[in-house]
Amino acid sequence: MSVYGLTQWLNGVFAPCIAANSYNGHPTTSSKDICVVGSSVYHSTVEKAVELLTSTIIMTPGERIEREVDNGKLTPVQLLSFRVDKGSQRRIQDYLLLNYAPIWLHLTLDALISSSSTQSYSSVTSHNACSTIIPEINDQPYPEDNKNVYTSCLSKKIHSYLFDSFSLNKPLLPIKPAADNKKLKQSSHHTTRNDTNSTKPNILPNRDILYNRHVIKRFIIFIWIIDCFKRHMLIKYDPCLFRIKSLIKSSSSLLLSFAQNFLHGENNLVRHLAYLGAQVTVNQTPLDEYQFTVENLAVDLRDGVRLVKLAELLIPTLSTEKPPTVIKPNSLMSMVRFPAISRLQKIHNVGVALKSFEQYGQISMADGMSL
Repeated sequence: MSVYGLTQWLNGVFAPCIAANSYNGHPTTSSKDICVVGSSVYHSTVEKAVELLTSTIIMTPGERIEREVDNGKLTPVQLLSFRVDKGSQRRIQDYLLLNYAPIWLHLTLDALISSSSTQSYSSVTSHNACSTIIPEINDQPYPEDNKNVYTSCLSKKIHSYLFDSFSLNKPLLPIKPAADNKKLKQSSHHTTRNDTNSTKPNILPNRDILYNRHVIKRFIIFIWIIDCFKRHMLIKYDPCLFRIKSLIKSSSSLLLSFAQNFLHGENNLVRHLAYLGAQVTVNQTPLDEYQFTVENLAVDLRDGVRLVKLAELLIPTLSTEKPPTVIKPNSLMSMVRFPAISRLQKIHNVGVALKSFEQYGQISMADGMSL
């Protein structure tokens, strides 16, 4: 095999991982296994996501989060009205658009929309204006005056989910809403009658209070669900959850930033949600964003990280017979020492790849002698 042929073959092996991390929502890709919006693979992935949403893993903590917000334990800052303040709406929308990868945003939004409706995902998308996806660059900078981003399908999806669905009275999850609007109106009427004896006057109208609770519940539940989807690796080849150029690389950091800017008296929102059973654990590392493209064989094949990833991709197809003591393919990348600065760290990474190939692949020399 020539140098050019080997380079093309290696890039072909790494192509799904490269395409997954650089995915931008465009429906034209070379591999049929890539989860592209509108493809059959994407439809099956949405169906798996809906099944996960209807499970007790999501339903039980979701009810607790809604109940926590309705009981006033997660309240916005004073004088804040998401219904009137368009700047706050844009800031919350930017939390999602600027940080999360488009493929995960599309998957989470489509799963939530299809689960809250009685129709199937195919029937929902057939009547959805966002069924035709507008190409969008995954790592494109997001300037303040770029109106094209706001007119994109993804922006409309996020805005509709967070802000426009309040008047439609759609549930957040495929569960019964935790709040009872009738009791809420009675309690608010009781507080207005005893306004003179109350030490905390009702500053915002009742509609603004309900709207603020609606936005807070939707945003927090969305962050938690998209983190769950990533942890369950619903998308094949497991693309990065956050954009490469995003300043935020973990869901916990995003929740803490949201609580600091929009919630009143909330010291640690991540710990609060963990107490309710909704834990966020995804933390994107530089190793997850590693570029595996092979350009120079003399240099790239000496990289232990690429060799370990190559072994992780090829080992399941090499042999089904496992030796007595083997390294599990799913744990290969967890054994990598990154960044490999010292010579011993580089030798360790190469050793992990060669040992796994030796155990699974029965590597042989050119003369036929096995290693």
